[in-house]
Amino acid sequence: MQIKKITKEDLLSIAHLASENFIDDAFYLHLSSDRNTRKTKLRDIFKKSIEICINHGIAYGIEDKGEYIAFVLAFNYNHLLNSYPHEYNHIFPSNEWDPIYKKYIGDSKEYLYLLAIGVSENYRRRGMATLLVKKIQDTYPQYNIFSDVSNPDSLALYKKLNFEILEENSQCVFIRYLSQQDSIDVNLSFIKLAVPSDIDTKKIFGKEIKGQSITLNNIQVVNDYNPFFIQSLNSETTANLIDINYEELLLYQRHINVLYYTELKWKEAGSDNYYLIYVNNNHKSRDLILGEDTKKTLSEKKYEWDFISDCFISIPIKYKDIALLKASCLDDNFFINRILDSLNHRTNFESGIPINNLNNTGFKDRIERIYLGSIKIQIYSENSIAFNGLEDNEKICEPVDVGLIVSIDKIANGGVLHIVSLSCGLLISQFLDSVVRNQISVITDGNVENLYSYLSNNFNIYKMGTAKSFLTIPRDRTSIPDEFLASLLFCETYYNAGEGLGKVVDKEIKELLSDECGYAQYDYASVYMYSNIVLQTSEFLRGTITERIITESITLFYIELLLFEESAINIANDEIIRFLSNLDNYSPSTVLDNINVIISDYSKTIDYWDVQMNYPSSKKSIDNIRSAFQIENLASIFKRNLEQLLMIYDTRSDIIDKRESSILTAIGAIFTVMSLMDLIVLKENRPALIIGTFVVGFIIILKNWIFKRAFKRRNR
Repeated sequence: MQIKKITKEDLLSIAHLASENFIDDAFYLHLSSDRNTRKTKLRDIFKKSIEICINHGIAYGIEDKGEYIAFVLAFNYNHLLNSYPHEYNHIFPSNEWDPIYKKYIGDSKEYLYLLAIGVSENYRRRGMATLLVKKIQDTYPQYNIFSDVSNPDSLALYKKLNFEILEENSQCVFIRYLSQQDSIDVNLSFIKLAVPSDIDTKKIFGKEIKGQSITLNNIQVVNDYNPFFIQSLNSETTANLIDINYEELLLYQRHINVLYYTELKWKEAGSDNYYLIYVNNNHKSRDLILGEDTKKTLSEKKYEWDFISDCFISIPIKYKDIALLKASCLDDNFFINRILDSLNHRTNFESGIPINNLNNTGFKDRIERIYLGSIKIQIYSENSIAFNGLEDNEKICEPVDVGLIVSIDKIANGGVLHIVSLSCGLLISQFLDSVVRNQISVITDGNVENLYSYLSNNFNIYKMGTAKSFLTIPRDRTSIPDEFLASLLFCETYYNAGEGLGKVVDKEIKELLSDECGYAQYDYASVYMYSNIVLQTSEFLRGTITERIITESITLFYIELLLFEESAINIANDEIIRFLSNLDNYSPSTVLDNINVIISDYSKTIDYWDVQMNYPSSKKSIDNIRSAFQIENLASIFKRNLEQLLMIYDTRSDIIDKRESSILTAIGAIFTVMSLMDLIVLKENRPALIIGTFVVGFIIILKNWIFKRAFKRRNR
């Protein structure tokens, strides 16, 4: 017997086995009262369901003597729901149980839905079903598992595997298994890390590290030029278990680019200790961080390369089409999901009342966060003046894949774009410098395109303000020179050898760095803010990637809230400037219509103007960041433009009022003339008619002349 991954060639045999297992299941009795007809329909239903699990989930079977005798089907519930709704609707044709799924699974993408387990009749009660469920638990320990069980006899199996019964109805029992990964502690002072046996440790760590050969169950090595692990129910592989420190762990994370990986805590055989292992999410090999371009850069920038940071670049934006954004990415990314969940948690608990249906108005219900996928970015040296017309800039390091998250306001059309790079594979100061210069390039199919051009062309996303950076450097403040931090706060390339512009000596920044804690409110970290950046540093910020995400999401949430406001201000300012530039082309009534639209659209963003935080420390943090980012200056510029707009509004309103008055006067004159029609008929009354007409015309002309003089005097 052997466990095999089900392929499309196996569809008919697995569908046949499934129809035999579920033909008398109460859930499927409605298909037909005739067993043969019901079996045929079941086979067709399962054929499609199995194909869905092959393409988008987990599909394994046990084979004996060339025939499948058991199978298991599962998938990530919310990933299928959000990314493949047509396939989801095939598996869940009725929404009868949606409230139950929402109650227990919610929006989490960390739930596997155990769709079906089947065992051939001759092999039942031999532990086949238990083996397959246990294999899923052991292979995918990062996931919770949810299922509905229609066979009461199988409940004992699930209870033995630590599933809990949630509730039941007339058709089935709903059960759940909760992952224990986040409750496992790993010693990060003396780290054990499992790596593929063929990996070149000298290339990653700068030295050869000999380890212990171990066997990993349910893990497969993809032997590429950059070997990596993937999860597999039917595999085992040898690996190298090495002892490293935290700085070396960051080196490894940067080398593999953890954006595409899941960090797992794997139990050491014959011990209660756990070691770390990184498994690839999408089974795709990525370019190495340490390529030829990086080696060339490091010959001059080795000092800065030793500083590894989690980097978030947040940009206020305007978007056009929410449907386009939602359809942009079908990939599932474990760490991105955790960032999204952490930001959603902050949204719910940092402000207002965290109870459903009690505080469901305001900015909370307006924010939607969407993963747009990953892009490959390249940074270059700063363009220099070239009088021969040839650009002279060189690559800085290798291209690096980063994640894109967009947080949008569903009522207005503003939002915030986050560029995510965990254990960033770029020189930090060069990266920040490129962000400020708007010189980040995106590489797609060999073509190079400016980031903002790429965003507008692919997502209809437009930059509406200054990009802001948030860095976490997990080092003690005293180990980082002021001159390096000064370059980061100035968002300038760090010249440690005095080349280029030299070292930053700005008095304001030097004074800021003279305080060891900076803007920190607690003594575990040092926090500095300046213009377009928030930077925190401390050894206490070391942790697993999940622990880092939880901590970093707090500040990232504050930045996001402020950039929602900046986006709204800049969108309104942009509309005002565009309107004023074309003022002469508008009629008075059109002017009023446009002004009403601008003011109305901006007023929709009132929920972001002064969000009340639950914690005094949160309020102070937001106030500090607001001051550093100079949001009030933007607001004052908008206020000035708005006053100009309102003055025009009042003026044009007067024009319309006067015109309406003139129209009424003319109408009155017409009625007067009509009332004198009797005079027109009589010849002897014509002199009186001429005099009356002259008087009415004179009054209208005099009225318009008086209005024009008053209007000119007002404009002076």
